[in-house]
Amino acid sequence: MRHRSAFIKFVYDTLTYCLDVVGLRWVPKDYPPGLYRDYFNKEYGDYVLIYRNAHDETYRNFIRRVPHRILLQEITLLQYVQNGANLCFDGSLMEGIFMLCAFLVDTSIFCFRYHRSHLIEISVCPCVGFVYDLYLEPMFKDRDQRIWAHILIKSIEIVKNE
Repeated sequence: MRHRSAFIKFVYDTLTYCLDVVGLRWVPKDYPPGLYRDYFNKEYGDYVLIYRNAHDETYRNFIRRVPHRILLQEITLLQYVQNGANLCFDGSLMEGIFMLCAFLVDTSIFCFRYHRSHLIEISVCPCVGFVYDLYLEPMFKDRDQRIWAHILIKSIEIVKNE
């Protein structure tokens, strides 16, 4: 349970930081933002934003296929986020974590763009625990703090290799 909570906090801190950088304010209800020192660091968030910006056209093309009035309904958005999260984990788990963060940042910005930031709590937040339970629990089992450094290193490699 400790690793699950840490992962959720890590993703929420990443999301909070990235949204703050682009001028949007969001605070998760269950995990208020704290100091970015235990698992998250700003460098990771910066790389998530670089990756997200590099794939902005892809996100827009995917989202544009569904009219926002349909996509921004609770059930539809929840399904969209879960399907998108599943697609993030087609490759390696480390790459999946990074892609998930970029995808959730983009989805959250989309919610803000249409004045529906309340949907983040309904769609994005449940997805983080779902992803941990479905894909990541075995990876974190019996691992120590060094896994967070490995996650950062892998994200830097992903951005540099593109």
